[in-house]
Amino acid sequence: MRREMPRTTVPQVAARMPRWLIQPVRIIIFTGFLLAALFIFTAPSLTLIQVLLITVQVVFSLAVLAECGRSAEHYRVVDEAQEAARKREQDGMF
Repeated sequence: MRREMPRTTVPQVAARMPRWLIQPVRIIIFTGFLLAALFIFTAPSLTLIQVLLITVQVVFSLAVLAECGRSAEHYRVVDEAQEAARKREQDGMF
């Protein structure tokens, strides 16, 4: 019988990322924000509206990244709890 696979969300994927891969991803994201900030402050042709829009975009991206980090930790804890429950069930303990 064919078993249906559960849907996987982005935070669940992030929770399963190897620890050695998390730090380089953070460095790449941080470098991107630094380059964006450098571009904002060195491009004299940008209008105030453009600078505000870029700033809002960067702040929104940071908020999304922070939420993904919290969700990833939540899914890691949930996965560990489910695994422990499966082991107890297999051992005959409830």
